[in-house]
Amino acid sequence: MAAGLVCAALPAAAQSREPTPEKVEGLTYLARINIAEAVLDDGTKVPPETPEEFARPLMPRALEVKIIRRGDLSAQMEACQLDWREGSFLPFMRALRANGYAGKAMAYAGILHGMSQGVAALSLGEPGPCPAEKAAALKAEAGQLPADRPEPGPATARAGS
Repeated sequence: MAAGLVCAALPAAAQSREPTPEKVEGLTYLARINIAEAVLDDGTKVPPETPEEFARPLMPRALEVKIIRRGDLSAQMEACQLDWREGSFLPFMRALRANGYAGKAMAYAGILHGMSQGVAALSLGEPGPCPAEKAAALKAEAGQLPADRPEPGPATARAGS
């Protein structure tokens, strides 16, 4: 898939937290080709992936969709001047870690969330306070955390890979 084609399809799809298959494909592709920019728990960067590693998913597609939706939610919280880091991103990432995700999979989750948040923010305009009802709904949605557990395999190994 060509990166230019992927990028062109993303902003229009960013307006809903239920991502289209094209948005999921585009964001996951971009996150994977940029995985070497992500940082592991020990502070080192994720090593570049071989073609064989790139061909293997780091997590189930259903969880990738949840991460993309969370990035969209974080963008909406940021647009409403709510604390998206403490209210959305960090609790979500802590839940993934508590459920067994580690190493490269966690780095990937972080970069995928950030890309989704950035794309969603493109369509949200200038930040400003939101009505109390909308702020409460966003916070309530952010309180829903994933229960997904990793499948045993190299992508979730605690040795940093």
